[in-house]
Formats: sequence, C-alpha cells, structure tokens
Amino acid sequence: MRFDEFATIFEGYREAQQEFAQGTDADAVKKMINAYRSLVDRNQVQGPERNIDHWRKQGWENFSKFVQSKSQDRSSTQVKRNKGIKPQQITLRDDDSWLIVIPLDKDTSCFYGRGTSWCTTKSQDRQFEMFFYDSSIVLIYCIKKSTGGMWAIAYDEDDDAVELFDQNNNELSKNDFQSQTLLLPEMLIRKAFAARNKNTISTARLYWKAAKDKLSKMDFGQLSPEQKPEIEKLLLYVKDPYLMIQYAQKAIRGRWPPLEPMFVRNALYAYAYAKNVIHGRWPQAEPAIAIQPEYAYYYATDVIKGRFPAAEPVIATNQFWAQEYAQDVIHGPWPEAGIN
Repeated sequence: MRFDEFATIFEGYREAQQEFAQGTDADAVKKMINAYRSLVDRNQVQGPERNIDHWRKQGWENFSKFVQSKSQDRSSTQVKRNKGIKPQQITLRDDDSWLIVIPLDKDTSCFYGRGTSWCTTKSQDRQFEMFFYDSSIVLIYCIKKSTGGMWAIAYDEDDDAVELFDQNNNELSKNDFQSQTLLLPEMLIRKAFAARNKNTISTARLYWKAAKDKLSKMDFGQLSPEQKPEIEKLLLYVKDPYLMIQYAQKAIRGRWPPLEPMFVRNALYAYAYAKNVIHGRWPQAEPAIAIQPEYAYYYATDVIKGRFPAAEPVIATNQFWAQEYAQDVIHGPWPEAGIN
C-alpha cells in the first residue's frame, strides 16, 4: 500500500470518529472504530463494508449494530482451530440490546472479553482455568451492543457467592451493577443454571479435565506424525504450559509457534520456553521477563549466562534477588543495588 493510500484511509477513520461522536459517547465510538478496524484487518468484512466512508453515510446506529454483529462471529482461523472441540459458550441473551454469554473455554473467554481488564480474558494467564475448571466459578459476560460497554458476573456455585465487575475490573455493588445495566444478576444466574445449561457447564468441565488427563499420560516423544494434529489441537484447548513445553521439547524438538503468543507476555512461561525449548535468548519475551526480578535472575543465569542489563533496575529493587544476582551473575559487588 502506498503512503498516500494509507493516509487517505487513516483520515477517513478520523473523520468517521469525529462525526459519530457528535451523537454519542466519544469513548464508545473510539472502541467501536477500533473493533471495526480489527475486523477489516482479519478479513471478516468484505466488499463496500470494508470502506469506513460507506458507514459514515449509513450513520452511527447502523455502523455500531454491524460491528457488534460481526464481532460475535469467530474468525475462520479460530473456527478451524477449535473444530472438534465440543463446548464453547452458552448464550443467555442475544437481541438488539444485549449479548450475554457464559464462556465454556478459554478462547471464548478471551474472544468475548477482549478490550476489558478481566484477568480471565488474558491468554498469558491461567485465571480462567483456575476459576472455571479447577473451582466452581461460572462467568457471565454482558455486552451492551449500542455502546460496547461490558460487565461480568462471577458466581461461585459452592459458596453461592456473587461478584460483579465493570469492564475495567472495578468491583461493583449490586445496586451499582443494576443502575448501570438495568439487568438483574440473580435472574441471569438463575437462567444460567437452568437444567439444560447446568448440564452443558458440567460437560464442558468434564471434557477439559478428560483432555488434560489424556495429555498428562502421554509420552510425547513416541507420537506418530498422524497423531500430532489431534494432540496439538487438544494442547491448544487445554493450554497447560507444562504440557505445551513438554510437547515442544519431545515431539517437535524445537520451537512451536502457536504457543508463543500465550507465552511471550508471561515471565515464567517465557523463561521456561527460552531455557528448555529455544535453548537461548528470546528477545521478544525479554520485556516481560525483565520486570519480574525472580525470572529475570533465572533468565540471566540459565539462558543469557551473564548480565541482563534491561532487568537490572528492577532486580536492584528486590533485596533478595539483587543479592543472588550480584553473587551468581556479577560475581562481585553491585553498588547500584547497594551490594558491596
């Protein structure tokens, strides 16, 4: 694409954002524009609908409805990746006003919760697995179609406890949640645990645990080429970091690109992957490693086998790891950390 073409497209987005913001909340417009650009980048929009000027003529209401509708569709890559994986979501409501879903796997949680600060929507963390599979917590995501606003309900079945959050992960009282959404959390929870839905939730948990158990018992070094596609699909579904690294080590005997987006922003996973799979530095992951004193120290000793300058300001703030770093990496005094 030539620079002048890029500039014209950029100007079109900016003008559309200004026009749409005249009749609604500017932050909601910005979020919807960004969602639309993401859809275009992933080729989920075709023909004249790829042109933002088309939507400037259609107006904000038609544009926002289109983006919300398209955003509910998974990209072809996601569909192919999850082909054969049974549960994905329970839809409690889908009308002109709201999309309300219960995610039944991590990809679905990340997909519908994108743009929020919820820990259960971050591919590099294991909170979704800890809450939904390992505990008894069911998550309900409420997406307001007209604005893109999002709220979450976390219900603990064992303790009959409810927590409510806005999209910035601020905990809300029941009154605040209801005033912001006009939704009744107890009614949504009751609907979530209707007999059919409760059975679907149970099946999702059993399926994930069975898949993890199957993978845990496997010797990845003995897999035939015919077995690998199915095993890789299960690994990307279960998303257990230890099993993924084992597979990369024993079955692939080298880097496995599909897991790297999940590992690159997690200091522990990135360190383990660099040490055990790459057997050397992983520059793309170093920013995440450098801000965690413990794993920065291990990365320096086990991977770099020398000083890790980018991490030293952070390591120096932690007395224990600074002492270890001075002793095992610098092999002497480290005045900048107060170690002489």
